[in-house]
Amino acid sequence: MLKRTRAAGQRLRRDSDVAGTRNSGGSLIARMWRGGVRTDRVDAYVEYITATGIADYRRTPGNLGAQMLTRDLGDGRTEVLTLSWWESLDSIRAFAGVDVGNAVFYPEDDDYLIEREATVAHYEVQSQS
Repeated sequence: MLKRTRAAGQRLRRDSDVAGTRNSGGSLIARMWRGGVRTDRVDAYVEYITATGIADYRRTPGNLGAQMLTRDLGDGRTEVLTLSWWESLDSIRAFAGVDVGNAVFYPEDDDYLIEREATVAHYEVQSQS
């Protein structure tokens, strides 16, 4: 299944195109998920996900880091994006399970999320600084 559209000059990849161990050429994999929370609950949600999802990312061998980004949409909703960096799909499987395309949710997510993507996108990192 194709994931997301490409920006100018970037190659579009399929999850299945990315090697199971480390990508040929040594590039990394970026994993991205989006959701939404009420703006008045964003600080609590960030704290909750930092203690659960982000902590689980960082405890997984092969994870090279993770960030959570937020964007106030100005209508009472805040978009949340998690971005994590991985050595390989095998590393992602250790976190997410066999179907790496499915998002991972935690018990209290239903208390916070008003929008959520059920799947994640994976990108091969072509350039980094």
